[in-house]
Amino acid sequence: MTKPHRRSVISMLVVAIIFSFFAIISSQLQIYVPLDKNGPMMKDDYPDIKTKEESRIEKIDDILDNKYKNHMKSGDKHVHDVKKVNIQSKSELVRLENDHALESSETLLTHLYVHIPKTGGSSAFGLLLRLMGQGIFKNDATTKTPWKYRPCQQGTQTLTTFPSGFFTEFRKTPCNLWMTEDSIENSVKHSHAYTIIRLPEHHVVSQYFHCKEAERHKKKEKMPALDEWLDHHVNRMESKNITKANFSLPKPDKYNCYDPINLQSYMTDFDQHLSVSDLQSKFEVIGIMDQFEKSVCVISIRYTGFVTPQCDCTDQQRHRSLIRTDHGVQHHGATFNLTDDQHFKIAKLTQLDSLLYGRAALAFNNQVEEIEEEFNIVLCETPQLN
Repeated sequence: MTKPHRRSVISMLVVAIIFSFFAIISSQLQIYVPLDKNGPMMKDDYPDIKTKEESRIEKIDDILDNKYKNHMKSGDKHVHDVKKVNIQSKSELVRLENDHALESSETLLTHLYVHIPKTGGSSAFGLLLRLMGQGIFKNDATTKTPWKYRPCQQGTQTLTTFPSGFFTEFRKTPCNLWMTEDSIENSVKHSHAYTIIRLPEHHVVSQYFHCKEAERHKKKEKMPALDEWLDHHVNRMESKNITKANFSLPKPDKYNCYDPINLQSYMTDFDQHLSVSDLQSKFEVIGIMDQFEKSVCVISIRYTGFVTPQCDCTDQQRHRSLIRTDHGVQHHGATFNLTDDQHFKIAKLTQLDSLLYGRAALAFNNQVEEIEEEFNIVLCETPQLN
């Protein structure tokens, strides 16, 4: 064998050994094809690569196995296979889940609305009822049937007790969405969660004036000036190293008011490590109060699996805003003029909430685009009810 030929053989062997080595390493490390411009990533870096699809299929399997168990016992597997194949969208799946919840002997927490105080929850709840009051619209705007279920308002009921202490029906209509003022971290049973986030500065000011002016706030006459109230909470935060409000802690002040220290982050179980994608996984809809009416429409669609004509502006524009509840408050967070010092104090109290708001706005935009693509529609900015 000539020297050049021998070198060629040796080179080929070396290359083969190198490729074999990397094949073994790749299989052990579970290297996946690059998903973005950052290059190849490990499987663990993308825990949701298969999780969402697997979770969707498992959920369908569980529901269908229960829903069609009589057919399955008789050997009619075709029913199961056809149904599963046809379920391709979120809306189809949620309709199936809603039907399953009605048929179940258990009370299932299919839908949870995390009501963050002073983010339009009362108005959102009323609007959901008004949208559902229009009935189910199917192929056209004239064919509709009444709903078999409804959202139910639970006030401040803690989620740790579910279903104990929760309505199972209201006015003879079963509940399958519950709205309550409790942190999402206290729920381990819900399938879909919804909430609305407010611009943090407006949120804090709204909390203060609710306690200062609302008729139902029993200690409103004892509320101090805004600066004094803000100072109290800044001092609490700094002296006790408090990062978030916490309903399990003692009352934050003697005025029986809200705790403004990153209250929205507490209610959504948010921290700085949660990405936009994480928020979309945690909340089926995370709306923003700057787009309040659209947010409620998106919640309604993901809750029911249907689009009501009031939310669909594909062929027209609607501009009449919906009425919101003000609880008898004269001053509102979005219109009150703050001093520079007050701006600074509120920024301290809501640093985490500011991160949440920015990421929530991006997540909501993605959720809107997802619905518009799924239904081939353009959602209204300010829906009009008939």
